[in-house]
Amino acid sequence: MEDGRAVALRGLPDHPTTKGQLCPKVNRFLDRVHHPDRILTPLRRTGPKGSGEFTPITWDDAIAEIGKRFRSIIAIRVRQRSFPTPSTARRVSFRKASSLAASSLPSAPPMCGDISAA
Repeated sequence: MEDGRAVALRGLPDHPTTKGQLCPKVNRFLDRVHHPDRILTPLRRTGPKGSGEFTPITWDDAIAEIGKRFRSIIAIRVRQRSFPTPSTARRVSFRKASSLAASSLPSAPPMCGDISAA
């Protein structure tokens, strides 16, 4: 820490899983947190999509707007009876999981540590 600001991160060398290594996300954490272009307040789009035109709004306004949109979507889905029930969600999840058999997935290196068989 310098002047109340984190300047470095490091893992614990005796951690059984990571052995002190940080994952790629955490390695860049301070760059993202202290970046001058980091968005610190909610923004409402004021121009056409893709134009990059936004206006800052309060957190209360942002939460109210999101809640209003969610309620609208839920009301439409209920009217259409297309809101998934637990049983349909399970069937969809099972079909999706079956189509992605673990043996067909490419292996990738672990991002945040791995417990390897010795």
